[in-house]
Amino acid sequence: MDKISRRALLKFAGGSVVGFLFSPMPWKLLDDTAKWSQNWSWIPKPPQGAITIKYNTCTLCQAGCGVRVRCVGDRPVALTGVHDHPISFGAMCPAGIVGHHLPYHPARVTQPLKLTEHAGSVDQYPLQPDELMNDLAKVIGEAHSSGTSVVFVDGQPNRYVSQLYRQLIDSLPNGIYAVSPHGDAVSAALQTMSERPSGMLGYDLEHARTIINFRAPLMDGWGTPGRIGQIIKQQKKVGVSERLKIIHVETRYSRAAAMSDEWIPVNPGADVFFALGLAHVIVREKLYASAVRKTADFDDAGISFVKFVREFSPDVVAPVTGISADKITRTTRELARHTPAVVVGGTMSDEEAMVLAQLNLLLGSVGKTGGVVARRSLPEIMTDRRERSAAKTIAQIPDGSVHLLIVDESAAAAIPWQILEKKLASEKSVVVSIASHLVGQTKCANYVVPSPTYLESLRDVHSPEGSVFASLSVSSPLIKVPAGVIEPASFLQKLAAAAGVPASPSISSPEDLLKKHVDALYRSRRGHVFVYANKETVDISKIESSEQLWKLLVDGGVWIDTSAEPAQRLLFFGHRKENYARMKTFIEERKQSAGKRTGGFPLALMPFRACGDVGEISPLMTKLYQESGLRAMSNRAMINPGTGAMFNLIDGAPAIVSTQKGKMKVDVRFDESVMPSVLFVSAGPDKACFNHSTAAKEENILLLCECDTDSLHCATPANIQKA
Repeated sequence: MDKISRRALLKFAGGSVVGFLFSPMPWKLLDDTAKWSQNWSWIPKPPQGAITIKYNTCTLCQAGCGVRVRCVGDRPVALTGVHDHPISFGAMCPAGIVGHHLPYHPARVTQPLKLTEHAGSVDQYPLQPDELMNDLAKVIGEAHSSGTSVVFVDGQPNRYVSQLYRQLIDSLPNGIYAVSPHGDAVSAALQTMSERPSGMLGYDLEHARTIINFRAPLMDGWGTPGRIGQIIKQQKKVGVSERLKIIHVETRYSRAAAMSDEWIPVNPGADVFFALGLAHVIVREKLYASAVRKTADFDDAGISFVKFVREFSPDVVAPVTGISADKITRTTRELARHTPAVVVGGTMSDEEAMVLAQLNLLLGSVGKTGGVVARRSLPEIMTDRRERSAAKTIAQIPDGSVHLLIVDESAAAAIPWQILEKKLASEKSVVVSIASHLVGQTKCANYVVPSPTYLESLRDVHSPEGSVFASLSVSSPLIKVPAGVIEPASFLQKLAAAAGVPASPSISSPEDLLKKHVDALYRSRRGHVFVYANKETVDISKIESSEQLWKLLVDGGVWIDTSAEPAQRLLFFGHRKENYARMKTFIEERKQSAGKRTGGFPLALMPFRACGDVGEISPLMTKLYQESGLRAMSNRAMINPGTGAMFNLIDGAPAIVSTQKGKMKVDVRFDESVMPSVLFVSAGPDKACFNHSTAAKEENILLLCECDTDSLHCATPANIQKA
C-alpha cells in the first residue's frame, strides 16, 4: 500500500475546504441560522418528561391501523405500527406516521369562523359560539318557511356517533341525513342485489387465486395499508401455480397498476365496457358457475342478464376500450380457469358498480371462500324507537333543494365541491363545514365549526373496507382539546336547541353511546380481543365484564368477530324492477359519451388523487410531494411526450388547461405511461398544507371537470396550451 505524504495530505485538506466553500451546504446552514436567530419562537422545543409507550387506533381514514405511541411526558412524539396487528399487520401510511403533528398544524381551526371570499382570498371572521348558533337558527327557520331542506352529510356512517348525528338531524324541520359515496361501490351494489340485504360485505383476498381490480388503490392504501403486503408475503410460501394474480384495470398507470401482476390500460371512461365484454364471453362460452342458471333473471323471458350482455361481444367493445378482442377473451378464460376469482372496484357510479357485482355473481364468487362474503353486523342497541327514513346518498338529494348544508370533515374528503354546490337552493343557501383544519373545500363553506382532530377525542373505529370479519376498536384522546373546539355531536345538539327543537331524552354523549354498544358486544359473547401492548389474543368468553372489555379497547385493543354470515340469494338486477331499465339507459348514455371529443377540446382530462391527498396533511410530508416526486402536488398535469410535443408544451413548465367550465394553470410533466390524447391532473392535496397559507382559495382541477358521483374518474373534453 502506498504511503500518504504530508504534501498529499495538505493538498487533500485544502481541496476539501475549497470544495466545501463552493458547495451549498455552508451557505444553507448560514441561511437557516440567520432565520432561526431572528425567529427563536419558531424553533421546536422538545418536551421534557418520562418516556412512556401507549397504544391507540388511527382515525385518519377507515382502515383503523393499530398505533404504538411514544410519549415524552403527556405528549406523543412518535407513531409507529403495531407488530402482529391482525388488521394492519404493523404497517402505517405516511399520513398516519406523522398524524400527531395535526393538532399543531398552521391551518388548524380553534374557534368558529365565518368565511367570505374576496378576490380569490378567503377572509375569516371569528365568531362566538352563541353568534354561530343564532345565525344558523335563522337559516333553519328560513329553510322551514321556504320548504327547502337542512342536510347533514356524513362521510363515515358506520360509526356509532353517526347514530347521534342522524337522530339530531331527523329532529330538525326538513332535516335529511345523507352519506357520501361508498368507497367500495361493488360491495354496496351486491347488497342491493340480495333478496335480504345483510351487513357489509368483505373480500376473502387471502384465499383468492385471481383478483381483477377496477381502479381501486388496492396496492396503495385500499382497506388497510398492510393487508395486501401481508398476502403477498404469504404467497411466497406457496407454489407458482397457486399464487395470487392481481389484474389492474385503469386508464392511468397508477402505483396500484405498477405493483400489480398485469395492467390493462382501458380508454378513458370505458372500463365498464371492458367488464361487459368479460361478462359476454363468460355467458357465450358457458364459463359461469353452475348455480348461476338458478338465478331468476339470468335467462328469463322478461328481464334477462343474458340478453343484457349479448350485444357486448369482444369485437364490439374492443374499439371502445382500446383493448383487443383477443385480449378480452384470453383474460376472461384466465379468470374462469384460475378460481376463486374476485372482482373489486373503487369509488364509481351505482351502475358501473352493479356491472362489476354481476361479474362476481357470474364467477360464482359470492358467498364463497376466496370470493365475496357477508360479515356479521355488530350487536345493536335501541337508541330511539321512532321510525326513521333511510339515509340518502348525495345523488338522491334533488338539485336546488337544500338551504342549509352541513358537511362533516370525513365527507368533505370524498365529494367534489361542485357536486355539493348543485344541491343548494340559491345563492342565499348556507354551507357549514365541521372541520379541524381550514384546507381544501372547507374554504368553500360560509361557516366553519372547529372540531377535534386525531388524538384529541374518543372515536370508535369499525371494520375497514373489504374486511371479511367485523371489528371494533377505539381511538382514545392523548392530546388536550384546544379551547373553542366543539365536538360535532355537541354542535348538533346546540343547533337543535337554538332552532327550538328539544333534544330527545334518548340522546346521550358519544362516550355513553359507545359504552352501551361495548356492553351489547360483551353480552353477545362473540369474537376475541387482540391486545396491542402484549400481542395476546383474549377470547371474549374469558373477559369478566363489559367494563373490562371497555378498558381493553380504550388502552389499545381491537375486537374481531370469528365468523361471517351465510350466503344470500342474489338477482342480477336486484329486486327493483326499474333497475334493468336504469342500467340499459346508463349504458346507452355511456356509449354516446365514450371517447367523445369536440374540435376545441381534443383531450380527455382525467383528475386523480391518492388515498389521503385531501384534507389536513402534516407539513413534514412536503418531501413526499415536493422533493421525492412519489406523490403529485395539486394541479400537476401528466401528459404523453408525443401529445405534449403536438401542443408545444415543455416538460416542467406551466400550461393552461381549459374545458367548457373554465381555465386553470397547471404544472406539466411528461410521462411515457400516459396514453396519447389523455391528460391526467392531480386533484390534491391543497397546497395550503405546505405553504402555511390559509387565506388563498385553492383552485382545484375538479372545478373544470364534468363530475358526478364517479367524481375522480370522469373524462372531460379539454384543451391545453403553453402558459
